Amino acid sequence: MKSVASSLFLLSAIFFAADSYAQHSVGVPKPKTGPIAGIELSLAKHTQQGTYGCDCGAQFSGGTGSSFSGSAFLELPVIPDVFAGLKMGLDQKNVSSSYLINELVMVVAPGSEESPDTTSMLINRTGTMSLSSFRFEPFVQYQVFSSSLFIQLGAGISIVTASNFTQTRELKTTSLLLPDGTRLNNMTFTNGTRFEEVENGAISGLNNPEFSGLVSAGYNFNIGRSQLSPVVTYEYPFSTISPKYSGAWKISSLYGALDLAVRL
Repeated sequence: MKSVASSLFLLSAIFFAADSYAQHSVGVPKPKTGPIAGIELSLAKHTQQGTYGCDCGAQFSGGTGSSFSGSAFLELPVIPDVFAGLKMGLDQKNVSSSYLINELVMVVAPGSEESPDTTSMLINRTGTMSLSSFRFEPFVQYQVFSSSLFIQLGAGISIVTASNFTQTRELKTTSLLLPDGTRLNNMTFTNGTRFEEVENGAISGLNNPEFSGLVSAGYNFNIGRSQLSPVVTYEYPFSTISPKYSGAWKISSLYGALDLAVRL
């Protein structure tokens, strides 16, 4: 019994010591009172809105993708529990989608002088789009009831520095039955493979800059003068990517981020 009592006493002492340490060092709902500077590292999940229509007639919708991004930020106190700040950094967006379609193709036998046969084949088309931007985000942050929980509203202004769209086709079958009953096997595109790149290049007619709204929620863990904050952000796009295509062609994003900051 003495051994058990001693163990319980020791565990209680450790518990209260840890609790006391946490209250004075980590995760305290301590209102911020001065400027704060830091960096933000995030992983994003992107979702395509609207349809991307290519000159060839292919249309891509429902695209998804993920990327990393990073930024630096500065926050300044305005009134108790309210901060105004500016975030600047690099943002990357990637989405990809594909669909199956029966397409009319011309079948030509290598070395043959006969007229090509026209028939339909099952083709998988894939479109992949990427955007690289330098983004400015002025924001306002509110600490909920002077606690470590905060919400943040921001306006995104993105200057696109690079863009790319790649479209590929893939044969979903390598066997084909012609209208005259002839069966052809080991079918390929003219490059000798089942894959063909249809286009690869910069997206034309980009809207630049692009504008968006951002809503964030996070929690501050205080460690001395330093601050560690997990943050979740949703970005809603106001600008279409390019007026050349569907007017609803946009990309929304959900970010999971970690902020590392220090009180100045």
